[in-house]
This record gives sequence, C-alpha cells and structure tokens, in this order.
Amino acid sequence: MLALSLFFFTRGQDFRPAFKQLAVLGSLFPDVPIVGLTATASRRTQNVITEVLGLKTPVKIIGNVDRPNIFIGKYRRGPSRLGIKSFGSVLRPIAEQLKVELTEYPITVIYLPLKWCGTAYNLFCEILGDSQYFPEGCPRIPENRLFAQYHAPQTARMKTEILQQLLLEDPTVRVVFATVALGMGVNISHIHQVIHLMVP
Repeated sequence: MLALSLFFFTRGQDFRPAFKQLAVLGSLFPDVPIVGLTATASRRTQNVITEVLGLKTPVKIIGNVDRPNIFIGKYRRGPSRLGIKSFGSVLRPIAEQLKVELTEYPITVIYLPLKWCGTAYNLFCEILGDSQYFPEGCPRIPENRLFAQYHAPQTARMKTEILQQLLLEDPTVRVVFATVALGMGVNISHIHQVIHLMVP
C-alpha cells in the first residue's frame, strides 16, 4: 500500500498564497493524508489553513511554546554612537567571568557587526591575558584559545576549525564573536547562550 503525505510549512505571509493550490492535490487524492506543520499560526490562521486545504475534521496537535530551558532577556547598553564602548557594559562581564570559569563557562555565541568583532576579540585578549589559552602552559595556538572570531573575512581553515571545535562534546573555545556567517545551516546543540549586541 502506498501512503503519501503533503507537508506544508507556514512561515510568514509570503508562503501562504501557494497553499491555496494544495487543496487541488487534496481533491485529486482524497485518501492521501495531509499533515500541516507550523510554528507560528494563530487560531485564526489555523482555521484559514483548514478551510483552504478543504480539511473536514483535522486533528490538531499543538505543543506548548513555553520552554523552561530557554530564557530571553534584554539588557541596556550604551548608544551605538559610542562604538565599542557601547558594548563594553555587556562584553566586559562576560570576559571577566570567562577568565574565572575557563572551560566551565557555557558555550556562547555573541553576534555583532563585523567592524566590532576584532575590537571585541582584542578586549577579551586584554582582560584574559595569559588565561586566554587552556590548559595553562599549553602552546599559544588558536585551538587552545577560549574565544574566537567567525565571520566572512576569516580564512576557510579557521572557520572550519572553529566549527569542528564547537561540535566537540567539551570544546576549549567557549565564546565566539560572530556575524551572521555563523548560523546558516549550523546545528550545534550545546550552545548555551546566544547574545545579539545589536538588532539581529
């Protein structure tokens, strides 16, 4: 027996006009199950989807959006006209905590504009000093540094090395300064903090 399912995903208004055509498939193959998946549909949108697809008595399975392991917070920083100084109130405490906790510090990605990645990196170098390499007394090479930069101008070798480290169960690198170059197609389950220093 052949089973076929139609999957559709709602993600913003741009995708929804095409859904109206899925009802044609439903009428051509009335015995084929249709599964609709969405993370954003309000009750009203769910009803529209049900109507547009011509679903008679759909079973709706709705998960709880509350995730106790996820926290979203916001913190004030100085105005952007102050440049990197506006980020200092956020970056300095992270660097100081990293200096104390070393590889116990939760893996963190800090997104910021490319022009500030190097400056943030230098701030961490200044605050951590000799503590930026782990373990103590190890060779002073990028693989042993507690923080790194990931952005388009970075060499392909360096970006690959950072990704490989982040995929380890317990990497040395704990903080990555990144632009949106890090994120597309990357699935690293043990990143504990994602910080956007500007609007993502």
